[in-house]
Amino acid sequence: MQIESIDLLMALTQEAFDKNIKDLKPTGIVVIDDHVKTGNKLEGQTLYSIHFIEIAEKKYEKTSMINIVALGFLAEICGIIEIKSVRQAMLARVPRMSEEVYTSAFETGLNTANELFKKTEI
Repeated sequence: MQIESIDLLMALTQEAFDKNIKDLKPTGIVVIDDHVKTGNKLEGQTLYSIHFIEIAEKKYEKTSMINIVALGFLAEICGIIEIKSVRQAMLARVPRMSEEVYTSAFETGLNTANELFKKTEI
């Protein structure tokens, strides 16, 4: 099945952004790590550029937590699925005895989105 267009693109690497940006709708949302360069490839789409890698490295000393921080951010900004449901689905798939760190990373993503919206409302 070929994707014709997407509403939301989360790209945590330059490669992912470059490969998939062409499929984003003109009214789409782009969530990227702040290291990803968009150039002139965005034409009015909503852009969120967040320092996901920096958060994962500083707070968790693991860049592997970038996906979970980004998942929390995405869950908060989209509002399509209940956050409780996203959290439960995530916890059902994480390694046993690591639920606490994954929950913390998810909460960090939620808080990052909430802080962003507080700053833009002022």
